[in-house]
Amino acid sequence: MALSAFTQAGTLLFLIGLSLPLLLIYLPCYASYCDQTYYLTAFHQHWYLFLSYLTIVGMYLALYLSVSKKWKTFLERPLLRRGATGFASYVFDMDVADGLHFLFMIVLLIGVYALWWAWKWYELNLYPADVGNYVYSASGASGHWCDWLMGLTLIPVSRSSFIVQQLGVSTDSALKYHKLCAYGLVLGTIVHGYITFGYWITVQQNNGPATVAYQVFNIGMPAEYISWSYGSYTAILGVVASFVLFIMVLAACPVFRRGAYSFFALTHPYFAVILLVFAGLHADSDFYCFLPGLFLYGIELLERFLQYFRKPSEAVITVEENQYLRIDVDVGSTWECVPSQWTLLQFPTLSIISHPFTVAKLSDGKASFLVKPQKGVTRKLLSVSETTLPVRVCSPKEPISFNVDNIRTCICLVAGSGVTGAIALVNAWISTKHPKTGRIFLAWVSGFDNAAEKLSLMKEIVDAADSRVSLIVYSNRQAVPVVYDPGHGIVGNLGTGFKAQTILERIATAEFKEVDEDSASVGVFICGPKSFTVDVRRDVEDQKKSGFDADVHIESYEW
Repeated sequence: MALSAFTQAGTLLFLIGLSLPLLLIYLPCYASYCDQTYYLTAFHQHWYLFLSYLTIVGMYLALYLSVSKKWKTFLERPLLRRGATGFASYVFDMDVADGLHFLFMIVLLIGVYALWWAWKWYELNLYPADVGNYVYSASGASGHWCDWLMGLTLIPVSRSSFIVQQLGVSTDSALKYHKLCAYGLVLGTIVHGYITFGYWITVQQNNGPATVAYQVFNIGMPAEYISWSYGSYTAILGVVASFVLFIMVLAACPVFRRGAYSFFALTHPYFAVILLVFAGLHADSDFYCFLPGLFLYGIELLERFLQYFRKPSEAVITVEENQYLRIDVDVGSTWECVPSQWTLLQFPTLSIISHPFTVAKLSDGKASFLVKPQKGVTRKLLSVSETTLPVRVCSPKEPISFNVDNIRTCICLVAGSGVTGAIALVNAWISTKHPKTGRIFLAWVSGFDNAAEKLSLMKEIVDAADSRVSLIVYSNRQAVPVVYDPGHGIVGNLGTGFKAQTILERIATAEFKEVDEDSASVGVFICGPKSFTVDVRRDVEDQKKSGFDADVHIESYEW
């Protein structure tokens, strides 16, 4: 997929953001607290360590695309056999590669803490080795955890990021890393605040009353002691930044993100800007570490902002028999037929918020979307009487983690509205522009009867009766499947109930020699609710132990 203008601009700005701090540290400091003033050598080493980490991770991602299938199979193995559940699923649902990267990051963060503690202690060693000096060193060292984590939280979150589009990182994986760094940032903020407040209140009693009001908020402090250059506002700025961070984390919890999407969508991106302003004023090291990610994320915010000034296109809304919505939008000839790409749609008569939707089909400059109404704008789309609505469209994003051009056989195991990405794969597979000669199998747990006949986009595939396409449709996970297998009759009796392992075993048998001849060219696409993707992924891993090898892409509804 060719990089969009926004992604190209983001790439350039990201590189500028990596280089700019090496120049800015020689200019007068603007922040309330300045490491570049007091610890220039230490700050140099801190920044070089950050650059080294980003370089190593970038090299790792680039090399990951070319490693052998044996190593990929090992690296993609889940750390937890049954998958994490509940809150843990948002933090600890990692594979071996995620775990190794997480441990690597922990080791580096411990190194950052140790180095800054040592640097600050060296500066303070001229004074008596009392508890105040120890606590002050720990306060500064813990603050530099937050430098790193804030910068790392921003980098993968941009949907236009070249990291997602060019280095084989799926949107799901990028957001998982984003959430891990964000939770680490919250922990680091709590530790830094606790140590810092403890120092000021318990140790600084000689410099004024041992109260939060005096030591943190300057209440009652003599005017001659209050100065920006003295760092009098450092604590206030840090407290405001922390408060904004906690609101963002609260809004990102599943109960709000899934149940009150508008609250999440309005607070998360724009509160992030407020957080960065106050954190950057709090300490210069914060600003320098989040600068590369800020430039990258700023491009996405710019694209979202400019979206509101675009002339709306016309969206044709069709209510399907099963109450799904089909949305057809003219997008022109610039979009490429890339499977499972998605974009942001904003319906100005219904909402000021843009919502992500997967492109199910792209043909003759028209993009078709398949939507299962839930709450908010999708429910409004179902209830409107108009068949056409104005819509603004962002440039498309590509989340799929394997290159479809290198896949000879594709297997889609999906549930619910996760079928949208699978339909996109089928349409791309049989498109006249980039036709594929291999086979594609789509197994779908639909949630309703006669599903293939009730969705127009699915019915188009059935009616095409393409010999390269096999469909296996379940009304629920316990039902007997309906099979559409034109000209082959190769799926046979799959029994009762959706069993991913059974389907994979059938495809991997000698009956499918075209698959076994080159197992390295098999791609598996998994999409559905979290519980579904965990179960299917476990079955795929079990099948891999029997010699079935494939590139696996997983998406869930947990964004």
